[in-house]
Amino acid sequence: MKIILFTIGAFISGAIPFSYLIAKFVKGIDLRKVDSGNVGAFNVYKNVGPIYGIIAGIFDIGKGFLPLALARSSGMSLYEVIPLSVAVIAGHNWTPLLRFQGGQGMAPTLGVFLNISPVEILWAALAFVIGALLAKYAHPPGWLAKKKNFGGLLGFIVYTTIIFSKPDISWGVRANYFAVIPALLLKQFQGTAKNHAFLQGFLVPKKEKK
Repeated sequence: MKIILFTIGAFISGAIPFSYLIAKFVKGIDLRKVDSGNVGAFNVYKNVGPIYGIIAGIFDIGKGFLPLALARSSGMSLYEVIPLSVAVIAGHNWTPLLRFQGGQGMAPTLGVFLNISPVEILWAALAFVIGALLAKYAHPPGWLAKKKNFGGLLGFIVYTTIIFSKPDISWGVRANYFAVIPALLLKQFQGTAKNHAFLQGFLVPKKEKK
């Protein structure tokens, strides 16, 4: 029963669209209708402002971190929190509060793994920043510069490499990793109402307009 209650709480936490609420409150913007259409912190950063984007990111990371922190403090093991990890990301990606439109799951995933493997996920976050900067400032502009989510892909590769190469990483961490991958990939290929998400955009070249 405890696992069920915590899982429901995790989904509710994930479903709170902080980025959407911040953009709506500050500028009256519906994130689903601007830029990429993604209901996430990066869209807030671009269309509302850097400070608000950072605030939205902190909240979105926090809603992944907090349910795991509460559950583990109650004595639940890494294996028992697997449904929570999936639920909080699913709630963020397909929130009922926005007719099942949501973000891409990156921030709450960061929050989840910040709780269960903080050192490894921070290395991945550093790789994300480096990748994002490489894509933004690539010169001369070329293939890499067009891949706006190169940072996300690089961070994913780094984290995957670390947790499967370090012998002291718990299989509970790896089990959570395998559990959340389907929700992340499904959203990445689904994209948003206005745009494809990064994996589809990264792997599938856009057709040139005639």
